[in-house]
Amino acid sequence: LLYSTFLGGSRAEFDEHRLALLERGALIFTGYTGSKNFPVTSAAYQRRVRGSVGGFITKLSADHTQWDFSTVLGGSGGELYLLPTPDPKGNIMIIGSTSSRDFTVTSSAVQGIYGGGKKTPYLRF
Repeated sequence: LLYSTFLGGSRAEFDEHRLALLERGALIFTGYTGSKNFPVTSAAYQRRVRGSVGGFITKLSADHTQWDFSTVLGGSGGELYLLPTPDPKGNIMIIGSTSSRDFTVTSSAVQGIYGGGKKTPYLRF
């Protein structure tokens, strides 16, 4: 065993089974959390889960000593994020599902209004 850590709060979390391993050894985790106290970093986009569950994206530093960033993201319905994929410019794309009518979308979103049912958000950080 070379390294082991916990990631989560006081409720249940689910990690995507496929992590993104970055060039220098940093790791990107995505999934969902039901924890209102999920660990987020000081510059988190969203600090608390708004519904019963929320999606998260977290980056473990290359030396495995700190979270480079950690945020939850979602609305009042619930989210799950999968497949963290970095591009050559350092952007990280994720995909998942939401049932949140109040999910945050950008002004240039192709579909800016929730249509009902489970939807698939595509995000770039």
